[in-house]
Amino acid sequence: NPKAPGWVYVKRKPTPFGNEVHTIADKKTKILFRMELLEGKDHPQQLPEKYSVKDNRIQGLLFRLTESIWHSHRVVALDSGFGVLRAVTSLIDVGVHTVTVYKQHGSSFSRGVPGHAAKEKLASGSLGDVIVKEGHHTIKTNQKFMIMAMKDETFVHVMSSTFGTVDRA
Repeated sequence: NPKAPGWVYVKRKPTPFGNEVHTIADKKTKILFRMELLEGKDHPQQLPEKYSVKDNRIQGLLFRLTESIWHSHRVVALDSGFGVLRAVTSLIDVGVHTVTVYKQHGSSFSRGVPGHAAKEKLASGSLGDVIVKEGHHTIKTNQKFMIMAMKDETFVHVMSSTFGTVDRA
């Protein structure tokens, strides 16, 4: 029903019309920790969003979704839609770690993700070549993360992790 609250059109989805929800679940136990309906303009103005961050909606969403697992030091796997480096590194403060896949959107990657440098370095490399670098968040320098890139047949995969080390086996 297009007149229902939260009804959206998402072009990239197989069924582009309907409600969009964000969820966090445990893969092993199949337990759903939280589900949030994307309300968009239907969200009541008089009801402020919990953990709202003025210029970083993804950070607020990640805080709301992960609140029940704070300080558990669990790892959350995120797709590229959540790949905002400032948001994923902010979860370190509440004891949640992430591994995130990054896609190139148009001509750029998310701010702070050195995707182009990795692509250039691996362009002339062999299939399966890997780069792993440690980074520091520019706003919160105590928050370290790893950037990993691997050359595939057709493109370079870029990922980040807020746990682990750059040591290689």
